[in-house]
Amino acid sequence: MGLRETKKVKMMQTVQREALHLFADQGYEPTTVEQITAAAEVSTTTFYRYFSSKEDVVLYGGRSPVIDEVLEGRPDEESLPDAIRNALVAAVVDSVGSDREDVLARLQLIFRVPSLRAAFSVQSQQNLDTFAGVLARRIGRTGEAGDSYLLRLAAALVISSVNETIRYWADHDGEPVLADLVGQAVEAIRPVLEALDAEAAALREAEAGIEAGITV
Repeated sequence: MGLRETKKVKMMQTVQREALHLFADQGYEPTTVEQITAAAEVSTTTFYRYFSSKEDVVLYGGRSPVIDEVLEGRPDEESLPDAIRNALVAAVVDSVGSDREDVLARLQLIFRVPSLRAAFSVQSQQNLDTFAGVLARRIGRTGEAGDSYLLRLAAALVISSVNETIRYWADHDGEPVLADLVGQAVEAIRPVLEALDAEAAALREAEAGIEAGITV
């Protein structure tokens, strides 16, 4: 990241950290944006430049890679299950990093506060729709050709598995290692991912055969 982006991330992390301290001391609902900005020593204008609401302070992942970047950069020769597992594990390691306690506190808050849990569910649905598009591009199926049952099922299983994994991790106070749990989750749904990979390969072979026939 450049200097400007680094400063932005540090400022946002400072606001989140101070907010979490206030939430822990006096509860989520009673805490106001004004109290958060005072504790973080930033103006209200600055706060709203980076966060849309108090809720966003908790839901926003900071340095976390967004879902549509998860599979970017994975080698083409990796199988779909391996690519997803390796990408998600790398994303989790990067997300938690040195901010493990803050990440854990945010997740525990999300699953404890009803309004945050509801917002997280909405966010998860958006992630699912986005990830379905990511999977379609990964296997070379876009547009109507990418709208298969197996693809939708695979996307739903990945997102749901990750969500349940982070909830389990939060409920158990950050144990065991989150990256290990995510790896286990992907292994559990490997058969569906392999079936999707096989379906895509069969379609590519069929299309190649038709193209060869037309060329001849």
